[in-house]
Amino acid sequence: RSSISISWPIVFEGAASRINGLLGKPSAIISSLLGHEGVGSLLSLLKRRGLVKRSTSGCIRSEDNFAVLRVSFEVSEAGLQARDDIFAATFAVLNKLKKGIPAYVFRECSDLAKIRFRFQEKASAQEVAL
Repeated sequence: RSSISISWPIVFEGAASRINGLLGKPSAIISSLLGHEGVGSLLSLLKRRGLVKRSTSGCIRSEDNFAVLRVSFEVSEAGLQARDDIFAATFAVLNKLKKGIPAYVFRECSDLAKIRFRFQEKASAQEVAL
């Protein structure tokens, strides 16, 4: 299996920025858009070209003053050779987001977070406290 990953730091420039990052969850919204699997998505485009088999996206590390967002692709042999095309397509999606993110994306991410919270596995009091 071959894979390609792209990672970005998200720097929190103070307490207010950190709180906004925790409450607004920009990494969750961006990773949701990059990892979307439906029609017209980055993954569907790259699959159609025979470059990518699957993708994952999310925040892989979160500290007090920064977080790291990563999108990873399991690539075909053709995808490994055409990695610049994969990078270009990924950054094209990000550039498109500069024009704005549709409101339904925020609602969908919020609804999914509520569902994950509601149906999460029960944890011991000690696990929750730590």
